[in-house]
Amino acid sequence: MSVLLALAVAWAQDPLPAPAPDLAPPAPSEAEGYCTPRRLALVLEELATKHPDLLRVESLGRSASGLEIPVITLARLEGDSPRSRPALALVAALGDEDLFGTELALSLVRQCVAEARREGPVRELLGRVAVHIVPALHPDLRSQALAALESGTFARAPRRVELDSNFPSGWDPLAEATAGPYPLSEPESRALAEFLVARTNVSACLRLVPPSPERFLSASWLDADLRAQSELWDGIAAQDSGHGAYAPGSFLRFAYEERGCFVVAMPCVFERGGPLALPRIGDIPRLTREALALVLRAARALPTLSLGAPVVGVLGPSQWSLDIEITNIGALPTASARVRELELLTMPELVVHGARIVAAASNVEGESKSMPVRGSKVALAELGGGERVGLRLFLSAAPGADVRIEVRSSRAGSASVAARLE
Repeated sequence: MSVLLALAVAWAQDPLPAPAPDLAPPAPSEAEGYCTPRRLALVLEELATKHPDLLRVESLGRSASGLEIPVITLARLEGDSPRSRPALALVAALGDEDLFGTELALSLVRQCVAEARREGPVRELLGRVAVHIVPALHPDLRSQALAALESGTFARAPRRVELDSNFPSGWDPLAEATAGPYPLSEPESRALAEFLVARTNVSACLRLVPPSPERFLSASWLDADLRAQSELWDGIAAQDSGHGAYAPGSFLRFAYEERGCFVVAMPCVFERGGPLALPRIGDIPRLTREALALVLRAARALPTLSLGAPVVGVLGPSQWSLDIEITNIGALPTASARVRELELLTMPELVVHGARIVAAASNVEGESKSMPVRGSKVALAELGGGERVGLRLFLSAAPGADVRIEVRSSRAGSASVAARLE
């Protein structure tokens, strides 16, 4: 949605009237504040043109009718690629229940870009993480719904497949009649699944959903991930955000069970402006502020590796010791227990450029342990949220050599520092 257009509508007229008891559709003019797929494409093109240093728009794929499914990447696009940074994915408008997510996603993007244009926490955050936003996963449904609002009729064809029941995890056509003929049978769900498989740096997946009284976790969650997930909820949720979303064939269930991502369904509370679950235009600014705060706090929780200053010691001619501390400054672990169980990713590693590693040892809470060394690399264990580990490296290099120490992880990004052996 063009947020400027939405705000203009809000300023120029009263909020949408409450629906009548029979849920009569609003007048056509009342649907003008919402973004059709065509208008969405134009708005995103304008944003990408105006903010090439902060925003990139790509195609996730095409819908069943051939409409483009856009995906927005928010990140400061200088330096390393967003694909190598810690990342989260926010997916909106999978079905009837969260059509409003498109408006919130667009408003959220505009606000985030505005904040990142000046020095501050948002600009700093987008310099080290990437936020992927899919504003409308189901553009066909959106087009049909808004056309129905415009025409005042709701004689739409019944839904054949619900996207949020079409993912492989727990897929059950007997329990869910609209689960589809087979998992990922729909081009939209397939495109989203392929995106998540390709983006191995995504640690967390979020959805914007209506409130629900349900709150439960799938029995398949591992204990370590249950603890980290609970901490994530407590850290970012102003309300009950751990509900639903683990139903058979749901996207968030797939994101955890098949990709090892932490997941959050964030409830958005608003008064419906018509027969569809759409907020009144005047509620968009408030909902955007709430959603943006939650998304930014989730982004800050992403695992992020950091290196302390190296301390060099002389052991003999061309023989050196180097002490360095590695910290995960995020609240989430560098990989979930589910990732380790699935063996999806390689373990974190430390690499030394400019010297040969002879041996390495870790120091955790005063306990020293030998580390496996392969060439110029040291294999590391995964780090929990806020965890740190000290390493002592034994190096061979000529006196005065300049070395660079780099630590990297698929989901926690990379960090590097330089040292001179003297």
